[in-house]
Amino acid sequence: MERLDKNLLDHAATIGSKEGGPEILDVYQLGALAERHYYLKAEHPFTPDEVEALLQFSDPLEVAQACWEDNSHPYSFPICTMLEEINAWERFPLAEPERTALYQSRPESAVRALKAVLKQNLSDFRESLLTMEQKELISRSAEIAHMEDAYEFMVQDYSFRRGDAETLLDMENPLKFVAEQWTRDISSRFDLAVQVRKALAEARETVIPEKTSVREQLRKTSEEVSRQPVQKSSPRTEEPR
Repeated sequence: MERLDKNLLDHAATIGSKEGGPEILDVYQLGALAERHYYLKAEHPFTPDEVEALLQFSDPLEVAQACWEDNSHPYSFPICTMLEEINAWERFPLAEPERTALYQSRPESAVRALKAVLKQNLSDFRESLLTMEQKELISRSAEIAHMEDAYEFMVQDYSFRRGDAETLLDMENPLKFVAEQWTRDISSRFDLAVQVRKALAEARETVIPEKTSVREQLRKTSEEVSRQPVQKSSPRTEEPR
């Protein structure tokens, strides 16, 4: 809230000190920022993720206004989803590196677990190809390429943000999910990263499927192991010679 106050006052000061005085458009823009400032402070039900996301920008109020202008959700204002949709991280200046690094940090254990699952997904997919006829393999060549590329991209190139690995682990087949993000519009790794983050943001808003997720399987396995009694080793006895 302090950052929002400072942002609004900074914009007002900038307009007031503008050489030649402010123009009508400047006043309108300031009015829009003032309305968004009031809404965010008095009405919006912030989630912790939204607070952390906005705080990584040098001007959270300006970023929130950009999200509001392009908001495609008529009955809600999902800030995190909109940040992905408007490519906010590529469009607006970030705050101090320490805060940005804090937002982008993620539990290394979750990322390691996800990469192991992705490897298993790819292995299972390759094994399923062995039973196919040549014509079927040819017809699925695009899918095969996308699965292979998706694995390489997620393991080597994707920059995980907080919650990404956990969201993927909640899926039955995270590698297939990433591969399905490939569209005709995807022309670079940057485009794919944007699409994956957008899809993950949408996935967080949906109900987890009834099928047991990978993360749930890992959790149950861990609990079962912890409940097993420790086997006490019997004392060694020397055999008679």
